[in-house]
Parts: sequence; C-alpha cells; structure tokens
Amino acid sequence: MINEPVSKTKAPVTENTAPKQLTPWKPGQSGNPGGRPKGSRNRLSEDFIRAFADDFEVYGAAVIEEVRRERPSDYLKICASLLPNDLEVTLNSNLETASILAAAATFSEAYQIARSIIDVEAVKNE
Repeated sequence: MINEPVSKTKAPVTENTAPKQLTPWKPGQSGNPGGRPKGSRNRLSEDFIRAFADDFEVYGAAVIEEVRRERPSDYLKICASLLPNDLEVTLNSNLETASILAAAATFSEAYQIARSIIDVEAVKNE
C-alpha cells in the first residue's frame, strides 16, 4: 500500500472502505443551528471586567507596587503588553522641540516630554 497524506476532515480511503466524513454534519450544516444565546458571552465579559475593576479599585495600586518590587520581570512584561504594537507618530518638529527632546537623559524622560508636547498640541487643535 502506498503511503498517502491523510486528510484532516476525512478518514483514509483503503481498498475496502469508501471515503467517510469524520463529522456527523453535512458540509455547510452547523452542529448548533440556534447558535449561542444573544448576549451570553458579553454578559460574562462584562461581569468579569466589573469584578476586576472593583478588585483593582481596592487593591490595584498596592499590587502594582508589589509586583514592581518583587517580580520586576513580570512588571516589565505587563508594561510592554500595555503599549501599542505599532505606533506611528508624525511631529511637526521645530528647533525648540528638538532641543528639548535631545536634552532628555533617558528614553523614559524623552517619552514623557514628547507626550506632554503631543497632548498640548492635541488640546490646541480641538
């Protein structure tokens, strides 16, 4: 017998068997035609977020501080996960802004300066 690739959706065909479908439904037929009840997933998500927000309100700042002190690598992972994956920024830079940013001692300081400049410009444009 020749070794042929096995399909993920159908049983292998041998000399004595016809092709079989592995699911009991016909193509295009759903196993749950009614679908999930409307709002069921949303309700769970909303309940979870509400419970998390309540817990964070009571313990949040203390837990963040503890994680920062006790598990700095986890703290950095959390910080990184909160940042956007892609960030496209266009600054209409002038000499004053460039010199202010160049004077920053660290990336964090430069980022905070840039954010304050962007926030001020956003307010001006509103």
